[in-house]
Amino acid sequence: MAEIILNEWETAFFGRRIGRLLLKNVPNRPLAGELFADFALVAAKVSANETALLHYLQHNQFQWVEGELLFVLPLPSHPLLELAVATQADLAALTALFGNAFPNSRFRTPYFSASENQRFYRQWITNAVQGSFDDVCLIIRRQGQIVGGVSVRFVDDNADIGLLAVAASEQGNGVGRALLQGAMGWAKQQGAATLRVRTQSGNLAAIRFYQRIGAVPQDLHYWLYRNAHSV
Repeated sequence: MAEIILNEWETAFFGRRIGRLLLKNVPNRPLAGELFADFALVAAKVSANETALLHYLQHNQFQWVEGELLFVLPLPSHPLLELAVATQADLAALTALFGNAFPNSRFRTPYFSASENQRFYRQWITNAVQGSFDDVCLIIRRQGQIVGGVSVRFVDDNADIGLLAVAASEQGNGVGRALLQGAMGWAKQQGAATLRVRTQSGNLAAIRFYQRIGAVPQDLHYWLYRNAHSV
């Protein structure tokens, strides 16, 4: 049976009703149009192994948006890098950095405007600094300026990276690797078994980077949207 759950946070943040489709099995009939009547956008997240469900959704007006690849990093026994923890005083620099870092994420046009995308990631990193949703934001400074940051949270005996961003001027200079090492150090301090990080399946640079540092791909999901309105 198909069910749509209201995403209350996204609905309030974006100012339109956004839902998440839940399906336990592939139905033997098309999805009823009235199921979607009260929603501006409905998202579905499907494992890449569920090919029948992916086929079914695409025949029910869902559009493929992006793939989400999950990597797992084992935590070594040796000491790891400790990074500074961001504070309220760092928010201006962090919102400027993260607000422009993810223009091609699933929160992109035509489903969300460029300004909504920027506002979303500014709010995400603000919440991380305040310990809401993500637990902490770790940062790297060079010559007194923040050049990179990573948000992390502890979930079910594991640590999950929420966001990771590096200033354009510092990309390729080891900041990303240092941020991951710092996130691993934080995860180890919390007693986590592993550090997990997700990236878009089309982001080949990120995929190669994670593989170089020993991350192991564990899972692949696809995001699909229906009733998305251009904004």
